[in-house]
Amino acid sequence: MDSNNKGKLYICPTPIGNLKDITLRVIDCLKNVNIIACEDTRRTKKLLNHLDIYHQNLISYHKFNQEKKGENLVHKLNQGFDVALVSDAGTPSISDPGKYLVREAIDNSLTVISLPGPSAVITGLAASGLDTGSFLFLGFIPGKGAQRKQFLNKIISSESTVVLYENSSRMLNTLRELEPHLTDREIVIARELTKIHEEFIRGTANDLISKLESRNFKGEITLLVEGIDNAGVENYFSKLTTEEHLHEVIGEGFSKKDAIKLVSKLRDEPKREVYKKALKLEKEKNDQ
Repeated sequence: MDSNNKGKLYICPTPIGNLKDITLRVIDCLKNVNIIACEDTRRTKKLLNHLDIYHQNLISYHKFNQEKKGENLVHKLNQGFDVALVSDAGTPSISDPGKYLVREAIDNSLTVISLPGPSAVITGLAASGLDTGSFLFLGFIPGKGAQRKQFLNKIISSESTVVLYENSSRMLNTLRELEPHLTDREIVIARELTKIHEEFIRGTANDLISKLESRNFKGEITLLVEGIDNAGVENYFSKLTTEEHLHEVIGEGFSKKDAIKLVSKLRDEPKREVYKKALKLEKEKNDQ
């Protein structure tokens, strides 16, 4: 603690599987900060014990208490206490409640120091074999409802490689929803990253559905999807008129607004023209 200056917030990545994947700099930071803010104190204690670090000041900080604990941690930082922010695994603040503490610290003119380290996004992407020149990270896919449809829309219409997190129990359903729209785009399932049974499963959506139907595994998956291959998309959708394409997409549960946006993107057709055809389709349906 420095009573004359404000404390610093350190973003400390922790292993996503293999406990050896932690940097010397993070270890040094965890030994020397005044407070460790962690998603789950029990999991963090196990890691600290493995590293022979016996820290007494662990504070629970997660999505259910982020506002209250965030205010308390900012107060401590303003008093001169240094704080290390850790999540259960990987880099804090990436699809993680730590982002709110980082924002609060910045809004209070506090210093935020990000230490490099493990990340499922980058680990999976680097070994995927997909284009890494540009990629779109979408975080966790919603389980249901309109948000899920909008999320799927982003995957389908992305020209860049898409990276996201999905639960293994929903993986098959997600692939089945994506399959009609992804044609021959390559998909990579990265699971058990950095662990003994690390595995990369590659193929089209249809290939992966066949492979996964006979398998049962648990845990979180890093899913990577190849960006749009304009030629492949054009060949596939040339079989359908714009109206037929709209009918197909709306029939899968997409709202009219999202269907227009998606079809316009996939067919490279002006949105206003697709909108007119959607209105025509809607009128024909109402006249029946």
